[in-house]
Amino acid sequence: MTRADAPGSLVIGPPDPASNTRRATLAQGRSRRTRTALIDAATTLWTERGSDAGYNATTVEDIVRAAGVTKGTFYFHFASKIDILLQINAATEETMAQEAIRSMEAGDALDVALQRAAVVLADQSQRRPRATFALILREYHRDPARTRARSSFRQLLPKLFQEARVRGDLPVNIDPEQIAALTAAVIYSACEAWADGRSLDLLDNLQYGLRVLIAGVRAEALRPSP
Repeated sequence: MTRADAPGSLVIGPPDPASNTRRATLAQGRSRRTRTALIDAATTLWTERGSDAGYNATTVEDIVRAAGVTKGTFYFHFASKIDILLQINAATEETMAQEAIRSMEAGDALDVALQRAAVVLADQSQRRPRATFALILREYHRDPARTRARSSFRQLLPKLFQEARVRGDLPVNIDPEQIAALTAAVIYSACEAWADGRSLDLLDNLQYGLRVLIAGVRAEALRPSP
């Protein structure tokens, strides 16, 4: 009998790659669940407290208590409450992008794809107090370049316009990036008007602005050159 075969002996061999992968996967899963629990807890508290003051009245302590975690865990995932709002908005934008892609892949016109994305934005935004939406806009306004880089829907827009141009849905002489910037401005303006109370219907404002913009892009191509 060798020493390795002796009862009670401990044989230390190379680490099992499969075991390491499983542990990493479990850890990532726990982290995602914790992050989701914090977002759900915050959203529930803000919704239950209802008014626009609910966001300010809700503390980090309230959120971690509702999620069943510690403050240290909260700050491991988020720097502040506003980071939760930005994460929620990022998820909304990702859903908008997916909806627009599905629409284009189904053969819909560009107008339809944008309108469907607008429905997603209006539906998910109006579930939250307007004050929280205003905070998101304020954060985005502080750093427009960073906003563009983080926005999956904003990154998608030039590709949508390029595809529409290839299909003949938009004039061949358009600049997809320029039209994307104009579209983002229209969406931001509609959201800002709703957040500060100047507009009562976010979806109507979004869809009207997008219709006017795309109609203008098409009409511009028909103007005779000077």
